[in-house]
Amino acid sequence: MASSVLEVSQPIAHKTRQYQSHPGSHYVLPSDEPERERLNLQHRLLTTIFDNRLIFAPLPSIRGDEAFLDSGTGSGIWLLDVLNHVPPSVKLYGIDIESCLFPRDNEALLSRGNIHFSVGSITKLPAEWTDTFTLVQQRLLVAALQHTEWRVVISEIFRVLKPTGWVQLCEAGPFKAGPVTDKFRILLYALFAHKGLLLDCGVHIPIWMREAGFTNIHVEERAVPLGQWAGQLGVDGSNDIISIFRGMKTPILNAGGLGLVSSEEEFDGFLDDLEKEWDETEGAEHKFLVLFWMSGKCGECGETTAWDQELASTICTHCGTLGDPNQVLLTSHADFQESSTRDTIWNPSSGSTLKGRNGWALAGQGKEARDKKNRTVASRLAHAGSASRAQTIFDQAMNRGQYRWGRKAKLTAGASVAIALREARKSDALHDIAYLLEEHMAPISRAFSSVISLLQLGLASADPSMHFSALQGYLHSLVQDPTSSLSPKLLTTLRPLMAQLPTVMCTAKSLANLLSRSNTLSHLPTPPTACALMLLALEGELRSSIPNASALADALSKRLGV
Repeated sequence: MASSVLEVSQPIAHKTRQYQSHPGSHYVLPSDEPERERLNLQHRLLTTIFDNRLIFAPLPSIRGDEAFLDSGTGSGIWLLDVLNHVPPSVKLYGIDIESCLFPRDNEALLSRGNIHFSVGSITKLPAEWTDTFTLVQQRLLVAALQHTEWRVVISEIFRVLKPTGWVQLCEAGPFKAGPVTDKFRILLYALFAHKGLLLDCGVHIPIWMREAGFTNIHVEERAVPLGQWAGQLGVDGSNDIISIFRGMKTPILNAGGLGLVSSEEEFDGFLDDLEKEWDETEGAEHKFLVLFWMSGKCGECGETTAWDQELASTICTHCGTLGDPNQVLLTSHADFQESSTRDTIWNPSSGSTLKGRNGWALAGQGKEARDKKNRTVASRLAHAGSASRAQTIFDQAMNRGQYRWGRKAKLTAGASVAIALREARKSDALHDIAYLLEEHMAPISRAFSSVISLLQLGLASADPSMHFSALQGYLHSLVQDPTSSLSPKLLTTLRPLMAQLPTVMCTAKSLANLLSRSNTLSHLPTPPTACALMLLALEGELRSSIPNASALADALSKRLGV
C-alpha cells in the first residue's frame, strides 16, 4: 500500500456501478438494484437487533390522523414495513435525492394508497410541510451529509415536525475486529475527509439537536456481529457492511486511491482480507445507535425554543414555558422576602417571579396566569397531584417526629416535596428545593433520608439517567472549551473518549437500570448518583482509572448543583 494518506491523484480505472447524480450531493454509495437488496437486508438486520421495533419514539396511541416522514427513504423499506403497523388513514411520506429505488410497483403500496414519495434534498424540505409530521424517521445518512449540512437538515426536521412531534435517527457507530479492520478504517476516514463527510456524526448529533431546540433525548446502542463465527446473523451483518464498503470503490478509486490503494485489484483484495478477518475473529462487530428526541417546539404556543445551558432545559422564546419543569429556579436570593420561606412551598400567592438564571421570564408568572393556574411550587416541580402527596408526607413526618415549627419543619417540608417527586418518578430536585428554602444541599439531603427512615417509606429507586443528558452536554463543553478548568493531563485523557461518548452514555444507562432493580440507593438523591455512574462509565470505556478523577467529579457535581 502507498503511504501518503489523503493523497489525491489521477482516477484509477475500474468497473463502475450506477450512482445518483443530484447536484451538490456527496453521497458515496451506489443507487442500483444490488443497493436496493442491501438496503432491505440492512433493514432486516436493524429491526432484528433492536427487538423488532420500527418506532422508537414514545408516541401516544396512533389515532389515524397523523403523518410520518421517512427522510432519505432510499428503497422505502421502512415505510413498507411500518404501513402494516399503523391505521390506513395515517399519511406516509418518503423523500430522497434519487427516485430509482422508490418501490412504486409494490403491491402493498398500491393497494393501500396514502403513501407519497418525493424527489428532493432533505436540506430543503417543501415549505408546505411546516408543522406537518408527528414522526420523522431518518436512517444512516453518515455517508451522505457533510459536516455543514447536518445542522441544516436538523433545522429542517425541526421545522416540519408538529409541536410535541418526535424524530428518530439511526446512525453507525464504531466497528472492531483486527488489524485489517484498523487499516481499512484509515481508508474510510480518508474518503470521508476527502468528501467533507463526518464518520463520527453520532457523537455530534445530540449537541446539534439540542442547539436546534429538541429535548428529551434518548439513545440506544446495539451491535451487529460480523462474520461466520456468529451464525446467520453474523453472515448477514458481514454481507451488509462489506457491501457498503464495496459500494465505496468508485469514490475511492476516482480519488486516486487516496494514497492507500493503487488499483482495483488491490482494493478488492483488501475487502476480501477484511471479510476473512471478520469470519475468523470472534467478537467482530459493528455498532449502531438509535437516537430519538421530542420536538423542542413549545407545547403551549407552538413557537420555537432555545437551549438554556444553566437550566439544562429548552425554554420557549415567546411565552417562556420550560421544556423540563424540573429545572425551575428562582431568579436570585433577592426575590425572597424574609417571612416567605414556608409559604413559598405551600402557597403560590407569595408572588415571587420564577425565572431562569439567564433571565428568562417563565410562563405563568403574570397576575392573570397565576390566578388561572394557582399552582404550588411542588406542582411546578413535578405535576398535578404531587403537592397534595407532599403535604401528606409532611403532616405525617411532623406528627410522628413530633417536630416543632422552625428550621426542622422547613427542612422536612423540602424533603417531603422531594419524596413526592421521587414517588412520581421525577427528579427529586433537591438542589432547586434547597435554593427555594435558602438552605444548603447537605441538610436537605439529610432531611430527605431522615423522613424516609422515619416513615419507613418503600421508596422506589428514581432513575439517575434523567440527568445524563445535561452531564453529557456539559462534559463535551468542558473538554472542548480552551479555557477549561480541568487539568491538561485530565483533558488529554478525556478527549479521545469524546468519540465514544454515545457508548459511554449507554454504559451509564445500563448501570442505572441495574440500580433501579434494587432499593439500595433509594434514600439518596439522584444527582450525585448520576455523577458517580457517569464516572464509572468513562472509566469502563477507558479501561483504567481517570487521573485526578476528583476534579472531574467536582466539575460534574457542580453542574447538577451537588
